Formats: sequence, structure tokens, C-alpha cells
Amino acid sequence: MNRAFHLLSLLAASLWLSAPLSAGAAGATSSDAPATAVIQPVLADAIQLAMDTPYHFHLVVRSSMLPISAESSGAVDLARKIGSVEARLQPLPGVTLQAQSITLGNRVWYRTTPPGGPFREESASIRIPKAIPWQDLEPYLGAVQSLPARPMDGQECIGYTFTLSPAGVASLSRHAQALQLGTIQQASGDLWVAATAPHYLCAAHLLETAAQAGIPYQLTESITYSRWGEALQIVPPSS
Repeated sequence: MNRAFHLLSLLAASLWLSAPLSAGAAGATSSDAPATAVIQPVLADAIQLAMDTPYHFHLVVRSSMLPISAESSGAVDLARKIGSVEARLQPLPGVTLQAQSITLGNRVWYRTTPPGGPFREESASIRIPKAIPWQDLEPYLGAVQSLPARPMDGQECIGYTFTLSPAGVASLSRHAQALQLGTIQQASGDLWVAATAPHYLCAAHLLETAAQAGIPYQLTESITYSRWGEALQIVPPSS
């Protein structure tokens, strides 16, 4: 695999995986979803709160193909369909690649550095993938096990480990293929939520076994959530 191409795909993943706000980003369909899905009520509440409440996040994406990681930070409000994200990747000392996106409803602007310059508006025909799409993956979370509570960022959080069912892996793989990250073959991870109501998400880790051009590798996504409920004020970029 071309390492430079994979590096750029990793940067794109850290940007678009953390921007769950776009028209046309398909999730689970009724034909894909299992007939029943039993999940702890607290975890289901946390995923629903992420759909209804604005929050800030920090995401780190690592690939076993490269000894570097891509990071992104931003804020989203899914209910209002607005968000702002900035991604960074440092392939060499003193060299930094950056990408930014601003989402307002069905409009998305982006800018990369290099080359820099003004924001450009995405074509409406481009399908922007979602973030770690918990709301889509929820029906496929299997083998869910509780973990002991532990403090995170000043609050007590409880954890849940999980593996994705084959249908869930297929759903996640569609997002990865849209980012040109190959095919996801297996996925597992953990989710941490506030121990007391409201049960906001605290952090999550997702480990994916993937293949790109026949080459197997592992993709790890680690995300922390904060500042739940803070109103976001996002405006279109100046031209």
C-alpha cells in the first residue's frame, strides 16, 4: 500500500469520523437490523443523549500501518445538525497536515493545510461519513459486559465492553470504505458513560481489524466527550 495515501486517508478519517452531521450518511436500515437487540438501558440512554445534546470531543485515530496518529477536536449538535471539527496529523517533525470542516444543516465547508486558503463548500452529492456512529451500531452491539466504575475527567463513569455482530461489522465497513480505509473484518471495543443520570458518554474505544488492498492492519479509534449541553454558536465561514 502507498503509505502517503494511507496517511491522507487517516487524516480524513480523523476529520470525517468525528463529524456525524451530513445529509446522505446512511445508517442501519430495517432490513439490516436484527429483530431484537437487548442492551443495557443506561447504555441505550447514553447513545440517545448523544443524539439530543450538544457536546465537545477529542478523537485519536491510529493505524498499525504507520507509527503516527491523527487527532481531531470539535463540537457537534446533532439535533440542530451543526458542527465544527479540526483534524491534525504530524507525519514528520515540524510537518503538520490539517483539515477543518464546518457543518450547518445540509451544507458542509472544508479546508486543508496545505494548501490552505479559504473554505470550500462540499458538493451536495458527496456523502460525508458519520462519526463513530453509535446510533447506527447500537442494534449490533453484542456480548455486552459491564466494567467496574472508575473516575474520568472528574466524574465517575461505568464501562461496557462489546463486540459487533457480522451485520454491525458490515455497517461499519461501509463507513470505512467511504473513507478509503479498506474493509472492516472484525470490531470490538468499550463505551464509558456517567454513572449517575444524565448518563452522558464519557469515552469510547473501537478496535477494528481491517484489510486494505489485501494487507491486514488494525485501526484504533479513541474518543473522549466533554462539555455536554453547552449551546453551540457556529456560523458559515467567511468567503
